[in-house]
Amino acid sequence: MSIHWSLLAPGALLLLFPTDLILSARVELRSFDRFRSLENSPRSRPWWWVPALWLDPVRGLVGAWLLRMGLVGGETHWHAVAKPEYAAAVALLIIGAIGQVFTRQGDTDARLAPMGYVAGVLFALVPWPLAAIGMVSSLLALFAFRNFPAYFASGMSTILLFGAVFDAPMMWVLPAAGVFAVPILTAFLTGGTLELPTRNLSAAPQSPPKA
Repeated sequence: MSIHWSLLAPGALLLLFPTDLILSARVELRSFDRFRSLENSPRSRPWWWVPALWLDPVRGLVGAWLLRMGLVGGETHWHAVAKPEYAAAVALLIIGAIGQVFTRQGDTDARLAPMGYVAGVLFALVPWPLAAIGMVSSLLALFAFRNFPAYFASGMSTILLFGAVFDAPMMWVLPAAGVFAVPILTAFLTGGTLELPTRNLSAAPQSPPKA
């Protein structure tokens, strides 16, 4: 099977490009508990007005799809895939996920929680019904346990469980689950905490006072 560089190159670029480079100086990293202290000011844009939050799902989806098509095509059976190309695809997926976690924003213990990025990768790798179940499980766990690691842990376990139940192609279920595991493992091994970039309202320009 030949490598399609016209698909592989842009796919790898989208996946390996760090989220941190998209974040502006008006971004503040917050753990889930610190969302309670967000200021709701009508004079400035809301906390979710961070381009990376909306670009990352698309970047993960398109990047993973292009990478997959460029290296192994639409194959879902292990015996039909060239093993070096498949290994390269998995390696790039994992390396790309690791690169999304590190940031120069905030304190030295802060790590980015690439929620949208891993969601996009998930929808590119596994059947959409399985991906939808994984995302629902992740979001429920996020609000039930009120922390970002729960989002990734629940998504990983749900993908593995229902992937086996639905007999989904495990050659893509396993890498998808691995991408969900990366933020938790990276934060744990580096002693950091997963946080989400939000708009720093205190740094936003204020409207002039009314006369």
